[in-house]
Amino acid sequence: MSELLREYGIQINYSFTLRSRNIAIEMIYGGYDKSYAQLPTFLHMVQLQNPETLYEFLKTSEDQFQYMFLALGPASGLFRRVHDQWS
Repeated sequence: MSELLREYGIQINYSFTLRSRNIAIEMIYGGYDKSYAQLPTFLHMVQLQNPETLYEFLKTSEDQFQYMFLALGPASGLFRRVHDQWS
């Protein structure tokens, strides 16, 4: 931020720049709600491209994100073996 002062004669604090950055990122990529809403579709598409992929997506009874598990192709076989040993 001292660079802004030196280059342009502008002095702004850290929290202002952080808020501005977060607003810009949300404008470009969308907010958390939109991202979480797209997650089940994304996981399904990954599995369509790689049928060996395992995934689980769970929400609470209040329709809030609880957890997600993803094991891509080759790793899914290892996961199955380890899971069977621990079960």
